[in-house]
Amino acid sequence: MVSLKCKQMDSKELIQCTFGLTKTELKIFLFLLKNKRSVSGNDIAQEIGLDRTTVQKSMKGLLDRDIVLRKQLNLDSGGYLFLYCVKHKDELKTQMQNIIHNWTVNVESQLDKVFEEEK
Repeated sequence: MVSLKCKQMDSKELIQCTFGLTKTELKIFLFLLKNKRSVSGNDIAQEIGLDRTTVQKSMKGLLDRDIVLRKQLNLDSGGYLFLYCVKHKDELKTQMQNIIHNWTVNVESQLDKVFEEEK
């Protein structure tokens, strides 16, 4: 658990806060994180009880944040199907560490400004 004096966060909240996820995006991300295979948007919707269009909208946000991957599966009957999975866990961890590091640098800069003004 991560703790600041004003707030404690469990791992889910840390992921949500670090990547700036909505509750729905977090729910989908955690589902994909637990899955060992690529999953279609329809399967995600059925498995976690969301509307397909809600999943599609949330997947766009997850793709934009570069934390999930989309693969196109060409169907023998014509057309295609998109399959989704999370990026490799080491990549996700590195992304989170970079985001948190940048946040820390910004906080330190703000603290320097605040305490510089006091002099």
